[in-house]
Amino acid sequence: MTKKAVTHREGVFIMPITVAQPSSDLVTSAHPYRLRILAMGMEVRCNLTLGREGEAPITTETMLPVREGSTEMTIDGGLLAEGEYRGEISVTSDAETATVPLAFCRLPELLDEPFPFAVYEAIFDEDDPAQWETALATMQAAGVNVVCQHMGGMGRYAPVFDRAARRGIRFMPSDNLHQAHIEPDDSLLARMNRLEEPTTRPQFCMNQSAVREAAAAALARNLEEYRAHPDFSGMVYYGDDLFMRLRSLRGEVGISCYCEHCRADFAAQTGQEAPATTAPVIGIVPDDHPWLRWMRYRCGEAFGGFIGRLEEAKTAVDASIRMGLCHGWPHQPFSNIASGIYGPLTQPTAVVSSYAYPYLRSPRADLICHYAMGAMGQRDKDIWMLGAFNSNKTLYPAWQVYQNYWNMLAAGYRFIGFFSWWDLELARRRGEDAAVAEELAALARCGAHGAWILPTAKAWRVPPAPFAVLYSFTTEAFDIEPANRAHLHSERVLALQRLALQRGVPLEVLCEEEAVNGWLDRYEVICLVDVRVLPASVQAALAAYVERGGTVFVENDLLYCDWESPAVRVPGALEVSPETMIALLADRHAPEVTSGSPHVTARTLEAGAVRYHVFVNNFTDQYWGMPFHYDSPARNAAAVALVRDESVVTTVHFAGENRWLFDVETGEQVGTTDQPVPLALEPSWGRVWAALPCPCAELAVEVPEDIRQGDILRITLEMRDGTGACLPGAFSARVTLTAPCGRMSGASGFVGLADGRAEIAFSIGLNAEMGAWILVVEGGFPRAVQAQAFTVGEAEAPVALMR
Repeated sequence: MTKKAVTHREGVFIMPITVAQPSSDLVTSAHPYRLRILAMGMEVRCNLTLGREGEAPITTETMLPVREGSTEMTIDGGLLAEGEYRGEISVTSDAETATVPLAFCRLPELLDEPFPFAVYEAIFDEDDPAQWETALATMQAAGVNVVCQHMGGMGRYAPVFDRAARRGIRFMPSDNLHQAHIEPDDSLLARMNRLEEPTTRPQFCMNQSAVREAAAAALARNLEEYRAHPDFSGMVYYGDDLFMRLRSLRGEVGISCYCEHCRADFAAQTGQEAPATTAPVIGIVPDDHPWLRWMRYRCGEAFGGFIGRLEEAKTAVDASIRMGLCHGWPHQPFSNIASGIYGPLTQPTAVVSSYAYPYLRSPRADLICHYAMGAMGQRDKDIWMLGAFNSNKTLYPAWQVYQNYWNMLAAGYRFIGFFSWWDLELARRRGEDAAVAEELAALARCGAHGAWILPTAKAWRVPPAPFAVLYSFTTEAFDIEPANRAHLHSERVLALQRLALQRGVPLEVLCEEEAVNGWLDRYEVICLVDVRVLPASVQAALAAYVERGGTVFVENDLLYCDWESPAVRVPGALEVSPETMIALLADRHAPEVTSGSPHVTARTLEAGAVRYHVFVNNFTDQYWGMPFHYDSPARNAAAVALVRDESVVTTVHFAGENRWLFDVETGEQVGTTDQPVPLALEPSWGRVWAALPCPCAELAVEVPEDIRQGDILRITLEMRDGTGACLPGAFSARVTLTAPCGRMSGASGFVGLADGRAEIAFSIGLNAEMGAWILVVEGGFPRAVQAQAFTVGEAEAPVALMR
């Protein structure tokens, strides 16, 4: 803020002119540079001089009315060519003049929305801008384009993310309930039904209207600040270990929320008292069983209602903002009913999200299985995952970084992130330079690979599966009381998914809500493993499905005896072991891809007419089930040292129609699906092949030959088959724009083609260099490079830069 000193003329005090500049020095077409001017008089004259280094400055003038002593002046920097600008503005009113220096960056417009490749929680020293630059430069070198940060409003972060934007890194805030600044009134706390101690950390009851409204208001305030900053990614996390409290002790569990408010509300809604426990149950229960209704209430009303209120607040600010939750567990991040987490009920959000700590206690391939569990009841939503590359003073070796990246990629997640940059920075400060360098090199290798892969991955999808395994909310609910074994069912479902993954059998996870809402007929076979308790409505739906010709497999151990029935009986179901289920499913549908190595995980995804085969070397996945020591990095390192990592050389066989195979990263042809194809995978690394219905794909480019300053250059990219027809599918292309002086535009980068096409809009600034520009596009199978020229001419008419 700049002020002109108060002056005195002919006995009259003259109000000084005050010019307030915005908190961000970034400008885009959607975020102009706004100045707030305080001045006396009816109007002010604004004279602007502005330019990039080495170029003649732009000078312009405008008159603005003053109402009630102030006015707002906008410099429409979106009309300018990208770059750093400096200059000054002079504001004159009643013979008084204030001159203010200006400096801002007109960001290049993104040619395409990038696939998020993120890191979670960085350290930015408030008083050390040089440290910001070092951290951001390191992230940029690793290919990171999003940093997820605990913020609670812009606060001190505006200048940090002004600098991040210049490196192509956008911010994704991570808000939480603590930032709502709610007074810890005892009436608002989430009580447990037992096992609570005075030392237990208090947690707010998410079912209280006072808590919900305070959290929603805080989130809305923060979102208004975030969306006003040009570097905002449009994505936000909410939570950071967001779940209802529980406390386990010798096979017992205390759960929240068991406060007076929740119990009274449950009784009012159901006419039943909230049960403190339940008797052991095996078999079929009525849908209105008090314990089942209480567990559904906790997940859907207490937890899900809180998140639903936050989603409403977010939508009221900006419906285009996408919010995901931040909670998770190593073994299964999308469901933990004792903690209130159950995706179909607790995530009424724009996306489904969670995070996992895939230490050595949990197989990395389970990141793929987690995707299937996250999708249950949420079929139309994108799914985000935040994996890990270090935490709690333990830096993961390169192979764990690779395994996280490749398994998240193969799963089909729409967001790939790593926890946590914070620990990386602390390790650097501890002098662990070798470990930091190894981890950064591994992350950078993933980022370089993702440059060609992730624009394609934005549009591919996991194809529908002909088979499903039932995830029983009811079984897990009755595993909480009277004895706590609440992880058992999800672990058994994961085990079947992992077995299906190893055999190449496509298997979805079906939730009980879908089973009673018409989803059963989408599948040929429904598998029940470890289903010991089931609502009567779900059993009836399964029985009717069998009567219509569907097949239900129910787990039973018939190895030593044949007179015991399964815990849950479905009329007409076949009793088999989990291993036999997968074998029978493989007999029904031969896997699309098989390899000669048990260590290769093969996944098939699709977009349009193209299939994408992702191969992951999960050799190290056989080493798991080791503890993670939060207080001893040395013990963690000793466990990691036991793991052997090896390359894999094998042969891949394909089923189905003949297709031509190309490596998505290199564009080279690797074979056809009618013949076995050799596959060599480095340790913990992978490959992505595109299976085309044609022997080649050529990238066609359309660009106007002549365009003027101030126009929007519109470029069309289309992938075409050998006949010249558009090839529907997902593809990546690299686009480079070069000015006549040889300077490459910062907008240059990778573009994703969905349905075989992409429309690119590039802003030609009012002061853009005139003459012959060069557009270079790289893509296609096999990959080719082509260059086209277009001419930028002088603008036809002056355009007002200030208003």
